[in-house]
Amino acid sequence: MHRLLRAAFNLLFPLQCCNCGKIGNPLCQFCFAKILRKQKFEDHVLYAAPLHNNPILRQAIHHFKYKGAKEVGAELVKLFKEIPQGIFIPVPLHPERQKTRRYNQSLILARTFAQHANSSVLDILLRIKDTAHQAHMNRAERLRNLHNAFAIEKNTSRLSPHEQYFIVDDVSTTGATIQACATILRQHGAHYIAGIVLAHDQVMVNFPSKSGN
Repeated sequence: MHRLLRAAFNLLFPLQCCNCGKIGNPLCQFCFAKILRKQKFEDHVLYAAPLHNNPILRQAIHHFKYKGAKEVGAELVKLFKEIPQGIFIPVPLHPERQKTRRYNQSLILARTFAQHANSSVLDILLRIKDTAHQAHMNRAERLRNLHNAFAIEKNTSRLSPHEQYFIVDDVSTTGATIQACATILRQHGAHYIAGIVLAHDQVMVNFPSKSGN
């Protein structure tokens, strides 16, 4: 029944490429092939592509994040040449923002990464402070904005010091969000932490030491 309903929905509201509008896929092969890809691990962050001078990627992420085009996320994960092994932890949204958006794009990405890596997702971080939008903030302003913004679910077991954890987000600009999440994970036992994001403008992450200092 579920498949029949989905088929009927797709017939009435067919998927369209978020860039060119072609029917059939949320991001068509032609547009996908035009995205500049450059997978790189730098400053504790693995990213698939730069956002600068990458208009189709910028458009796709905008639709994925703000236009309800959840299916685009699975297509964008294909930008990675390979998905590393580890446990994927999505950056959380504040409840008020998630109520407006109706989904957390980072959780969708985390589930897709885990599926590709035959791994798991830990959705354990909470955003307890409804922070201001950070688009026009520099790194110092973002760090102040994110101070005490995150916490971890109550009754969460200590994290393993031997596991590799990946903090998942759609875009990293200064690395402030990933750093803030990493600090919480460190405090709960994690030693091996990195970020994995679709795209970045500039990555500058100063991860807290394993001692938590």
